[in-house]
Amino acid sequence: MKKTLISALALTIALGAGSAHARGNSEMGPRALPNFEELDRDGNGQVTQEELKAFGDARRAEMEAKRAERIGDRGQRMFDRVDANDDGVLDAEEYAAFTDRVAERMERRGMGHGDRH
Repeated sequence: MKKTLISALALTIALGAGSAHARGNSEMGPRALPNFEELDRDGNGQVTQEELKAFGDARRAEMEAKRAERIGDRGQRMFDRVDANDDGVLDAEEYAAFTDRVAERMERRGMGHGDRH
């Protein structure tokens, strides 16, 4: 029981540090740790393994949602650059123009590997 609680606490501390970093607080140490109230989900003055797990699950979900949002935003910006006529769809011509631009950049950087068509 004690080993499990210590493992759960270590995981919680790691998740707290990760979420602090995700919030823009890259400091490690006491400021990166969750406060007791965040861990004591039911407010009874004690932290159980279930509460540690719930805290960890919530932090993982929060971090995953932020990551998905960043990836989605990046994907939308890429799509918008390729969609030359802004009609919300990519046609073969727009895609070919995009791949040509990428190939040119790669060749300038010495990374060209021949014709891809």
